Amino acid sequence: MAIGSFGYRAQVEGGGEIVGSINAADEAAARQTLESLKLQVRELWPTGKAIKTRPLNADDFRAFNQQLALLVKAGLPLEAGLDLLASERGGRRRNKVIDAINADLKSGTSLADAVAKRGRDFPPDYAMLLEAGVETNNLSQVLINLGSHLEMRQKLRDSLFKAFGYPMFVLAAMIAVGAFMGWYVFPLFDRFIIQSRHNSSIMWLGPSKQLPWPTALLFFLGENTTPILIIICAVIVMGIAIWLLLRRQPVGLTLRDWAAEHMPLFGPAVRASLIARWCDGLRMGVISGMDLPQSIELAGAVTGSPMMTACGSSMNFAISRGLPIDKAVAETALPPTIGVAIQTGITCNNLPETLNVLSEGYSKEAQIRIAALPAIITPVLLVMLSLIVILVFSGLMAPFIRLLNSLVLLNSFLN
Repeated sequence: MAIGSFGYRAQVEGGGEIVGSINAADEAAARQTLESLKLQVRELWPTGKAIKTRPLNADDFRAFNQQLALLVKAGLPLEAGLDLLASERGGRRRNKVIDAINADLKSGTSLADAVAKRGRDFPPDYAMLLEAGVETNNLSQVLINLGSHLEMRQKLRDSLFKAFGYPMFVLAAMIAVGAFMGWYVFPLFDRFIIQSRHNSSIMWLGPSKQLPWPTALLFFLGENTTPILIIICAVIVMGIAIWLLLRRQPVGLTLRDWAAEHMPLFGPAVRASLIARWCDGLRMGVISGMDLPQSIELAGAVTGSPMMTACGSSMNFAISRGLPIDKAVAETALPPTIGVAIQTGITCNNLPETLNVLSEGYSKEAQIRIAALPAIITPVLLVMLSLIVILVFSGLMAPFIRLLNSLVLLNSFLN
């Protein structure tokens, strides 16, 4: 996204005239922003080169949100706080985004509108949260709660990566050992067998003149090791590329939701993680001062899950028909106990605490399920590795066993 700087001369409602500068994607966007501030634009011109910005990554966004929360909590004005953030050491991308937002603030744009203009750089719900925090005069607490939510989501992701780390290492070791055997061991053994067949007829006495099938399979793998490795690498690279391309797209999110519903091992952990994030998002909305339907909408947005968003829409529709929250939840794919707990929290006037307990409970369930994955996946990979070792051993030893059988037959014939 390119952010350009534009100078302007405009007339205010009282008749006075002001001159200044504003950052915007293009001249039309700059004019629209000025007019939204009830300024009558007289003249507008570009003042400098466009600033190239790219979307903030997860680490940059978490750092920005945490630092902004601390500055707001300390009572520092937003413009001064953003100037301070931009002056600190950080990624160039983050500093450019901060500078652009700060320029909008100085030109009269609200923080929520300045963030909403940069939808590529921030999560889609971030502007909604900022607006709710400003309206309820609770911006620092909203940002701190969002930081806690981001930390919980990152912990779940870290647990998932750790769970698959060791199995993936075992699988990579299997591929490396197979490549070594295919490139160096099997070809040498192949030449040895061929020379033995030409130099000795003893080895091949018996009813079968063909190589044992494990040995023939090893020779085939040795002859085709390179194309097999190319195919494996291509599949891995394509899988990673497709995942990176689709993970934030509706198709990718729908596939993730499908996995949460249908995959026997991975699915329950993903489902528990989504429910934990949904409960935490609902808690953020309630604390921010949103009404229940808005909080439900926010909860679906922070999960980034079409399934959870659809559940929220069904709940809001049910609530609009006059159903209580527990009955509304019962009409969705969420566990009915969540509706009962939320209804109890509303009745007892401690809904944020109830949602926090639900979020922590499902988060721990997700972590337990994720931690249990290596106990299932690693033995499966070890069994596969054992079968491969047995295949290699039998393939290498089968010709020698046949040779021993031939010698026994020859000895019996001579005697």
